[in-house]
Amino acid sequence: HESWTEETEGIDTSRQIPVIMEKGDILFFSELLIHSSNKNRSKERWRRSYVCHYIREDSNVL
Repeated sequence: HESWTEETEGIDTSRQIPVIMEKGDILFFSELLIHSSNKNRSKERWRRSYVCHYIREDSNVL
């Protein structure tokens, strides 16, 4: 939603499911889920987030 962002092409957005969240809510989801966010409408500022990834010690990155 900024000049430097790109849209994902080839995704069927007719099946998207909106998740409406309130201040202080938390959301967990799989890294395999295609996800995005609309512009923050609650304030005239950036939305803040904390991202944490867990990778097992025996995982292989190809």
